[in-house]
Amino acid sequence: MRIFSLDPGKNVDPFAGVILDVDQEKIIIKAARYWLHVPYPEVEIEITRIYKMLEVDRIVCESNAMGDHVIDSLKRNHSLPIYKIFTGSAKTNKIGVMNKMDMLMWMNRMVQDKKIIWPSVDEDNKYTKELKRQWAIFGEYKKDKVEAPAGEHDDLVLALMLGCYYARHHIMRGDKSQVIVDNKQFKVVSKGQSQIKTMLPEGCIPIKDSTQSWAYPDDM
Repeated sequence: MRIFSLDPGKNVDPFAGVILDVDQEKIIIKAARYWLHVPYPEVEIEITRIYKMLEVDRIVCESNAMGDHVIDSLKRNHSLPIYKIFTGSAKTNKIGVMNKMDMLMWMNRMVQDKKIIWPSVDEDNKYTKELKRQWAIFGEYKKDKVEAPAGEHDDLVLALMLGCYYARHHIMRGDKSQVIVDNKQFKVVSKGQSQIKTMLPEGCIPIKDSTQSWAYPDDM
């Protein structure tokens, strides 16, 4: 699955995006991009162009601050498939809420196990080089809070984290408390109709929003 993960910004912080190819075992970082001092409508047009050109399967976007506005616009004006994630510092198991400390620890293990794969030197450009630089300085400078050091940016790292969060909970093997199924493959069966087969595993209960069905198998 190809993921395009977004961390919205505009003036002080860039609007950052990272492209990932994900399977059940690994995450491959394919590309990165950021926009600074660019109006949101122009960025949204560029995101739509990249989505189509690179045949992206899912866009993931942070919903904090201006994120909800960007998500609504990308859905309404460009008909893009968006999954939104709220980021915070509190430890939580709530679906769609990412704890940055927890994700950083998970990503560090994945990097050490060579399951997060960085672009090669030949594939690097100024954006992927900046992503690598931001990752190298990203850390815990205040107790229980992970971020870039004062005066630095971490927007590309946060975009990467969002994509890894989606991959971790939706695609990869292990470390899952639920199975996720695309809503477009789910059909409600009303009384009197013959049973309609879906992608939901037997015994799962669908919990639907505009883009996803969350399934909780009995054996988990």
